[in-house]
Amino acid sequence: MVRETYGVLRQAMTAGVADNVIPDAMARKLENSLFLFSGFKTAQELKDISLRLRNDDGTVKGFSKFLTEVRSIDHAYNVNYLRAEYNFAVSSSQMAASWAEVKAAGNRYDLQYRTAGDDHVREEHRPLAGVTLPVSDDFWRYYYPPNGWGCRCTAVQVVKGKYPTSDSKAAILAGDRTTDTPKKRIFRFNPGIDGQIFPPKHPYYKLSREAAGQVKKAVENIRKEPVSAPLKPEVDIKELIPKERITYNHIGTIMGEYAKRFPEDFNGGLIEFELKYSDSAFMSNGRYVGIPGNILTIYSHKFSVTRQGQKCIFNPAAETRDAFVAIREGRTLTFSQEYAIESLWHETLHAKAKGWGNRFLRSSITTMQMETVNQFIARHTYPQFMARFGSQATHQAAILDEGYGYHRYLINFRNMLKHYGIDEAETVEALKTALLNEPYEMVGKCAVSFLTQKGVKNAKILMEQLEMSKHDFLKLL
Repeated sequence: MVRETYGVLRQAMTAGVADNVIPDAMARKLENSLFLFSGFKTAQELKDISLRLRNDDGTVKGFSKFLTEVRSIDHAYNVNYLRAEYNFAVSSSQMAASWAEVKAAGNRYDLQYRTAGDDHVREEHRPLAGVTLPVSDDFWRYYYPPNGWGCRCTAVQVVKGKYPTSDSKAAILAGDRTTDTPKKRIFRFNPGIDGQIFPPKHPYYKLSREAAGQVKKAVENIRKEPVSAPLKPEVDIKELIPKERITYNHIGTIMGEYAKRFPEDFNGGLIEFELKYSDSAFMSNGRYVGIPGNILTIYSHKFSVTRQGQKCIFNPAAETRDAFVAIREGRTLTFSQEYAIESLWHETLHAKAKGWGNRFLRSSITTMQMETVNQFIARHTYPQFMARFGSQATHQAAILDEGYGYHRYLINFRNMLKHYGIDEAETVEALKTALLNEPYEMVGKCAVSFLTQKGVKNAKILMEQLEMSKHDFLKLL
């Protein structure tokens, strides 16, 4: 677990310092801090798990209940927390690298604090905007960005005299007010000076002296251990297509091999692969009436999609092909490539499922409900699919939030779970059985039943209104 967490956060650090030259000594300090942070995070997660072994009366919990709670903890630490930690690591490592450049320039420039300057800037950060002080000022020791989870502030070099110098004491008081609660106070550090990407007083480090010493020793031992060679992929693209340039048609070759190795994932087998040049869908899985087997179709079209408020192009066929190229070459997939693989898993779940029992019961509502459940499960479980090809998911948190397909349905469904405090990992386990074993027209009813058991009073109405805008749907909750 330590190495896996470190691997994800190390990728964030790489992304953060990509455009900067960072001294070797600082890079080593930052890497060491990431490994230690990963160790303490793992220790806290295991501690939380151990505390769930018994009921309040001291009796040992049943396995099913314990497993549900462990999955909930795992989702919290390795999806929710990790998403915030990844984003923070990108920003913090970027600012650490910038600090190295600032120090190299000496006192020739001042530093100026800048927010993102939009409507999303948090109110407590606004007073810091425009603070301009010498690099040597104590303000930068404690209030150099980032100053919180999701903080988008930065500090830039400005020519001395171009902007009036701020009052240092007033700036420090403003910084104090910005970080005036225990949870915010931990961000009073400078990643470049401290040589740490995460705050030195992060709650993960709150262990007894003895326990902390044991964690540090364990981390050192893990670092010294040789990294074992990765297991041979169950579907080895390098072996299947060793030298040829991977084309669209090879997607069918790869998935045909997958279907042979995992026949349980293709109910009736994979009988046909199609590439279509159309804007009908990203991908689809179909079946001939009365004939067993699945037809997997991937579409080549430049779809205009939106991510993080920016318009971009997504071509499902091209991104799937390029994802398999990256996997063969051992490269980390881009967001769109990984999303294409998640979409492929979405269709594989369709192939795995029973499908429609009575097509006369297929309506816009039952289809919407079924696709929402399928997409929700696919986004939570596709890393297992990637692992079979010898690849690792690195964008799952972002894909959960920003995946293109059925975007509105997923946002509303997840907001409903969040509103009622329903654990997503538990929801996956509960609805996966219904998706795969019940006819599609019953999936929505199974979801309503689960949600009702969890205290959602108007579950049926909510599950029928998933196509609403986020704003209108929140009003129903």
